[in-house]
Amino acid sequence: MKKGVWIGFFCFLLFLTLTFASANDFESEIKRLTNYAEDYETGNIDYVQFLLYQSAIRAELNEILGVVSREEGGILKSDQLREVFGEPSEETKWVWVEKENKEKRIDEAAPAWRKIVFDGKKIQVRLEAWPSIFKSKEKEELVYRLHFSTEFKKDQEEIKIQDEIEEIKALAEDFSKDPSNENAENLAEKSVSVERAFEGYSKQSSDSCVELMNSVIGNENKRESQKILVEEITFFEGESYDVFVRLEMCEDCEWNWIDMNLWINERGQNIQEENFVNEDEYKGMDSEFYKNQVKLTLENLKNDLKNENYRPVSSARVRLRNLNNAWSEKSNDVWQEVERLFPRNDNQQSQEFFDNYGWIKLEQEKKQEAKKLMKNNYEERKQFYIDLFSSYDKK
Repeated sequence: MKKGVWIGFFCFLLFLTLTFASANDFESEIKRLTNYAEDYETGNIDYVQFLLYQSAIRAELNEILGVVSREEGGILKSDQLREVFGEPSEETKWVWVEKENKEKRIDEAAPAWRKIVFDGKKIQVRLEAWPSIFKSKEKEELVYRLHFSTEFKKDQEEIKIQDEIEEIKALAEDFSKDPSNENAENLAEKSVSVERAFEGYSKQSSDSCVELMNSVIGNENKRESQKILVEEITFFEGESYDVFVRLEMCEDCEWNWIDMNLWINERGQNIQEENFVNEDEYKGMDSEFYKNQVKLTLENLKNDLKNENYRPVSSARVRLRNLNNAWSEKSNDVWQEVERLFPRNDNQQSQEFFDNYGWIKLEQEKKQEAKKLMKNNYEERKQFYIDLFSSYDKK
């Protein structure tokens, strides 16, 4: 083997050895943190002591990762984090500008890391590394800093998700009996409140996602696994907020469906939106009506957002949901069309028709035709949404 090849091979082995050693040292420090967290939960140390230990371990982790600079706690690069953390858990276009105490949008999404390192009965500790902009005299660069985030858990008794769901069901029944604006607002506000409560509850739970949903909804209500096409679309980027559309389409379901949801990321602001509205006039229209109304709703919303008017987001969300639901109902209500394709005739009244079980074959043909029509309608809706958002950034 040539000398240059040997040197390259040796350097590669050295790199692997150092990476493996760094990973081991990293995990050893995390184990230390876990022990201190357990000591805090059992009362062996107080919270101030726990924070001091956290700070010391963070400094050790920075050394293991090989900080570029020790300025203000240690600066790291994404490559250093990737070696130990692996692939990023998420990406973000919003980064913190150090020394200016504000957020800034960047053109290309930057990787970010968030990992639960301790999940106890009282606290949950996460190790995070978020991008920020560090400015020096020479340049402006994207850097990372390790950070421990500790969240105190609520008692299970304080989070009565099942009771909240029962209250939503009662409000939904009220709205069904009397679809007034007041009942629509009550139902929507309660739904949003419970959604946020459940989001915090799920983050704090040590159960897996499936176990958690089983405990809330019940294993007996679980459906079989489905493959779903999901697109998260960046609809609008404002100065201090983002508006997203989430599009879900079930390709392999026996009954294909499409769901669309629109929401605003307030970036820490308290944005007061318009009241929720009740719109029930969309049922029974044709496909062109639904296509035009969806386009018009999104165009009007975008114009409002360009003028820094974000209040119509909630009413647009409801309008789009009602349009999509009504279109879905229309797409699956194909039996009148099926009956027209299979008109009654004299042969269907004959004894021979019944003796040969012709009526069973006829029903099978009708069902096959209904599934074909519903599938075609689904494909039309799917293509419309794909074309509608084709020029947007999406995940």
